[in-house]
Amino acid sequence: MHVFLALALVGLCLPSAAYAQRFVDAEISGGGAAFFPGDRVLGGWYADGMKSLVPDTAVAGEVSSYYSSEREPRGRESWFDVLGGIRQRLVQRPRVTVFAQFLIGGTRYTQRFSRPANFSNSLVWVVLKPGLGVNMPLSSRWSVRLRTDVRLAAKGGEATGAWILGSGIVGRLGRP
Repeated sequence: MHVFLALALVGLCLPSAAYAQRFVDAEISGGGAAFFPGDRVLGGWYADGMKSLVPDTAVAGEVSSYYSSEREPRGRESWFDVLGGIRQRLVQRPRVTVFAQFLIGGTRYTQRFSRPANFSNSLVWVVLKPGLGVNMPLSSRWSVRLRTDVRLAAKGGEATGAWILGSGIVGRLGRP
């Protein structure tokens, strides 16, 4: 009886064909994003990557930047984020994969004025960024991604929030 239980436990731990089909070793993604800090809309981009730890959980990293135009009364504002955290796959279907992620890191906020003089102000903030995303496969290696995040930034007693919508292309690395 003990031998049977030990063999059954080993059998459950070994990868199966279904496991291999679901498991994504790693992926990279990049695309555009709309950044909504308050009543404004700013443009931007993101690039991210993830490496699976187990079938449904991965470590993730992201760099992103959001910026305003020079014509705004506030001057040109820009944010550059470097974040890392955990990504959890919630739903896996043939035509859609849904994931949630929680990222933490830092951002560099810069404000530049061209008038009356060339002036720049730069600050570093701590950022928390929970989000949801959907990947829709185009092939075994490529997908389209739609994502939304809430971005919370803090420095000292000051805090700010923003909502982000993004879309991009995802490339799978490892097994197809």
